[in-house]
Amino acid sequence: MFLQAETSCTVTGISRTLDVTKQTISRIIMELEQEGFIDRSDVRHPKLTDAGYRVAQMYEEKISVSMNHLMYEGVSIDHAKHDAYFWALYNSENTMDVIRSSEKIVRVKYELRKHRKFSGLFLSQMLEDGEYSLPFIMYRENTKNGSNVSVLDDLFEHPCILTMKDKKGFIQLRTECSVYPFECRDEFMHCKINNVQYYDNGVYINAEKRGIHLRYHLMF
Repeated sequence: MFLQAETSCTVTGISRTLDVTKQTISRIIMELEQEGFIDRSDVRHPKLTDAGYRVAQMYEEKISVSMNHLMYEGVSIDHAKHDAYFWALYNSENTMDVIRSSEKIVRVKYELRKHRKFSGLFLSQMLEDGEYSLPFIMYRENTKNGSNVSVLDDLFEHPCILTMKDKKGFIQLRTECSVYPFECRDEFMHCKINNVQYYDNGVYINAEKRGIHLRYHLMF
C-alpha cells in the first residue's frame, strides 16, 4: 500500500482498506520503522524510506511474476492474487528465478501466437540476456511415411540451449549417436553427426564445433 499509494498512507486509511484494526496497523508500522523501512518523523503520515522502497519493489515484482505464472497455469485471478503473496514471501530465489524464466517464455509465446514465421532478429528483441531451454524439432523437406520429422532429430539432445547476450542469440546443439535399421535388410547402422550448416541470408554457414559437440551461432 505504501508503494502504490498516490498520497501518504495513514493508519486509519490502511486499517479501513485492509479491514484490520488500527492497533494492529500501528504495531506493524512501528515494527517496519525498527527495520528501517518506514519513516515516522511525521507520525500521522508515515512513509517509506529508501530501503523500504527497494524492498517493497522487490516484493511487488515477485508477486506480479507469481500471479502471471499461476494464471497461465489456469488458476483463477482471485486465487492467483492470494497465493502470489505467499509465493513472494516464502519461495527461494532459486525457485523465483525458475518462475521468472517460465514467465518470460510464456510472454514470448503470447507475442508470437499470430506469427507462423519470424526472424531471429524479431525474437531477440523480446528476450533478455540469459540462458533458455529451447525445445525444437528437425523437419525434412518432404513428408515420408506420413511424417516430415527427420531421422536427424534423434541425433541431437533435446532441448537445446539458447543463450542471449547483447541482443544476439547463440544456440548450442549437443549431438549423440543413434542406431537405425536398414530398410528391407536385417542390419543396423550407427549414425553420427559430423558437421552442421545453417542457412543465413542466402548462405550456408558451417557450425562451430567444440569437442564432441556442435555449437552454432544464430546470427540475429
